[in-house]
Amino acid sequence: STVRGMRNYLLHRSLGFLETGGAACEHEGMDYQAYVDVMQNVSNLVDAQRYDEALAEVRTLLASDLPDRDKAILCVNMAVIHDKMAKPSAALDWYDRGREYDRTHRSHMVVEYKAEYLVARSDALRAPRAGLVPAASRRRR
Repeated sequence: STVRGMRNYLLHRSLGFLETGGAACEHEGMDYQAYVDVMQNVSNLVDAQRYDEALAEVRTLLASDLPDRDKAILCVNMAVIHDKMAKPSAALDWYDRGREYDRTHRSHMVVEYKAEYLVARSDALRAPRAGLVPAASRRRR
C-alpha cells in the first residue's frame, strides 16, 4: 500500500535514515500531503546545512497530535540531524526519546537505528587516521 511504501521511503539519499512515518495519512489531525511536504522541506533544509531550521520543523511535528509511530520516526530524524551537527550526545538522547514512542507499539525500530548508529560511530573511531602508522607496523631503527 502507499502508506506502507511511504513508511519505508527515504526522503533524500544524503540524509541516511531520514524518512517519513506514513501513518500520518491515517490520522485525522494531519493531511498526508502536508506531512510529506514538511518532511521534504526538512530534507532540503538539511541538505542546505540549515540544521536549526530543520530541527524547528521537526519539533513542530513532534508537538502535534501525530501518532506515536510517526513521532518515533521523527525522533530518529532529530538524531540524524544532531549527528550531522557533530552532536553525538544529543543524537543518542533523541534515539532514546524515540524508543519511548516505539514502546507503545512494542516495536524495536528505533533501537535498531540506534544500534546501527553506534556501530557506525565505533567503526569510525577505529578507522586508521590519515598519516598515522599503526604501532605494530613501525620499524625500529
